[in-house]
Amino acid sequence: MVKFVAAMEFLSLAVLVSAIFTANGEDISVQSDSSTISVRPGEEALMSCRSDSVNFCNFISPTGKSFIITKGIKYGRMEAIEGEDCGLKINQVTDADAGEWKCSITAITDGNANVGENKITLVVLKAPKSVSLDVTDLLSVTPTEKEATVRFF
Repeated sequence: MVKFVAAMEFLSLAVLVSAIFTANGEDISVQSDSSTISVRPGEEALMSCRSDSVNFCNFISPTGKSFIITKGIKYGRMEAIEGEDCGLKINQVTDADAGEWKCSITAITDGNANVGENKITLVVLKAPKSVSLDVTDLLSVTPTEKEATVRFF
């Protein structure tokens, strides 16, 4: 319990320091490997952002919930990516995880905070419930044989 409280106090301090430094900071460039990540329900999603320097990293969900990233931290199904300065792994992705995520990086140089953001869209893929095909003028089928020949025009 003491370890958990200490970790929460550290996170609160990190957010406070980040907010204080943000007041006078400048924008920095934040990149991600992809602006869109597509996964099926139940799979894991890996989102990461990078900048020249990372002192604080925060991911904001499509619903506005904040996830401060630090080594070894977990938020239920969500956790920091091992070896990444600013990476979030979502285990067992659900439909509720879909949408636009923001990563925010704060870099401190000479006592001044510089902040930058990037957006990553998480798409949760689902199989269609039904499929139909309108074949008018698009395809020719020869149905008299056991096997049909299909040609697209």
